[in-house]
Amino acid sequence: MLSNLEIAIQYCEDILSNKTPSNLHIKLSCLRFLLDLKDDSYFYDADEVDTLVNFCQSFYLTEVQPLTLTILQPWQVWIIANIYGLKSKETLKRKYKLANISVARGNGKTQLCALLCFYELLFGYD
Repeated sequence: MLSNLEIAIQYCEDILSNKTPSNLHIKLSCLRFLLDLKDDSYFYDADEVDTLVNFCQSFYLTEVQPLTLTILQPWQVWIIANIYGLKSKETLKRKYKLANISVARGNGKTQLCALLCFYELLFGYD
């Protein structure tokens, strides 16, 4: 089973190799993520990403019968890894505090955003 970091890296590689279709902005974001992982001024906080992914996957999908647990798609894991995983070695704070998620209808962005808001309500501190 792949770790969440491996899922995020594989997603980026699929985007950059055109295995998964995307636009220029996504390609540049994936490239930036891979470069950030190699940057010595940042570290990847696997524990926080794993905690958040497990938190999100412990809830049931809305408007789905029978009840089905949420299983995050690779692009959702990549977003969480990008926002919550990359932290400054100097300040220990996240590199990114804002994200713009633009995805077509029916792909799970509302569910993801609701779960992230719920997580921040319960455990957020920044």
